[in-house]
Amino acid sequence: MTCCSFISISIAIISASLFAPSCLVVVVTAQEVQQPTYDCRTGCSLDANINGPPVCGIDQLTYLNECLAVCQNVAIVHYGPCDQDGSLSESELSTDSEVVTMELMTRFISRGYRFVSKNTRFLSQPENTEESVVVNEAESATVRVVEDIEPYFVLFTPDGYEYAYRTTDSLPSYPGPTPLYMGMQQLRRRYLAIIGADTRTAISNTQAYPYRTIGEADFGTLEGGCTLTMISRNAAITAGHCVYNYQNKVPIQMKRIAPGRYRDSSGNTVEPFGTWEVETMQTFGQFKSTGNMTFDMAVVTFQPETRDNMQNCPYVYPGDVVGFLSLDRAQTSGGRISDSRLASSTITGYPADFPNGVMATSGTCSKAWHSNHEQFAYHYCDTFGGNSGSAVITSGNVVIGEHAYGFYDNNNVALNNGAVMLTGQLYDSVYDWAGLGISQEACGFIAGPEPSADCLCTQFEDRWFLQIVCFILNRDTCFRRNAN
Repeated sequence: MTCCSFISISIAIISASLFAPSCLVVVVTAQEVQQPTYDCRTGCSLDANINGPPVCGIDQLTYLNECLAVCQNVAIVHYGPCDQDGSLSESELSTDSEVVTMELMTRFISRGYRFVSKNTRFLSQPENTEESVVVNEAESATVRVVEDIEPYFVLFTPDGYEYAYRTTDSLPSYPGPTPLYMGMQQLRRRYLAIIGADTRTAISNTQAYPYRTIGEADFGTLEGGCTLTMISRNAAITAGHCVYNYQNKVPIQMKRIAPGRYRDSSGNTVEPFGTWEVETMQTFGQFKSTGNMTFDMAVVTFQPETRDNMQNCPYVYPGDVVGFLSLDRAQTSGGRISDSRLASSTITGYPADFPNGVMATSGTCSKAWHSNHEQFAYHYCDTFGGNSGSAVITSGNVVIGEHAYGFYDNNNVALNNGAVMLTGQLYDSVYDWAGLGISQEACGFIAGPEPSADCLCTQFEDRWFLQIVCFILNRDTCFRRNAN
């Protein structure tokens, strides 16, 4: 790797083209002035006393200092954050003495992310485990938000590193629904804010599919606060406000997931499948920068764990063990959600008004879903704080959105709830973040629908080894069906 130098510029003409997530081509005409040189091989200190204040890059991302932008080949538009037109406050000047290496800067460059900052302030848990919005009753069905469809993503790690990616290009359009996987455990079929009578039911067997794909998030040393649902081997969907607090402008330290957690007869919480540590948290820049509720969605990925009881596969992800649900686009028409599957959809998670560790499902919603936005729908399924991030799950075990909001009147009476739906850019982003475009065949994973009636796993007839593994994994289901 060579040394990098940069000449700070008074920009006259700037044009930029983004050909790929990790490829930025910049043409600059400028008046040259004397500037410092950075040795990128040794990395960049985060201390403002050494490398100066934040800068705005030509990619419209704010970098903690000039060195970070220069060493990632990004031209600078002006000093100061991108959204402040060059103004600075003392709180934006870092005193962190850590030196960030090129290896750390480029850790996620294959996904298009550049290192922009390190957060030293965190929230140890979400302040509102279900975002509450106060509206009058007339407004409750017509809440709208400002549109912003330019792809803009942020990624946090549990130790505070922040990466970002922004482009003017359109995202690839991915297919759906994605395959579901029922996991390495005994296979079972799915059993089919409080508004009016409480219709929720506690789940008695959280080790049954699909309930075991649903987990409780832990923050620091605290159990619970948000709900996650596995959608691939190593990734789960949840709410954006479960990983970032817009009001305080700080990330939230989500630490781990406990799939299928339950409360035993002695009142102790039990993790039947263990826990997995968080690796990354990805959400939308539109939510981080403006709190736009239609982008309040996130994907959390997990580190693999060592499991001695997993034959020929010592390192496994949660989805290898508990399985994961299918993912699909919510259907729209006329600029609003119009998906007929919502009529039988449920919301399952860990509501905070139940004892800690108790999973509950909403049951049938008391009224029909409705929508006035292509990324957002209102529902009357009973939820409570802690349900934030709970997936909107169809009767076919397909995720088409996630619950995030409760709407109340001025007297704190619940009017309805809100869910961010997987349409357009949101679906394509979540699909990509969850690694669904990458082969998932590992640790016994068998992609595809539930076993066919003859239990022969005929979808793998051209791959005999996978067909044998598929039959072994589904033998209990096959025997039960044959016995019937």
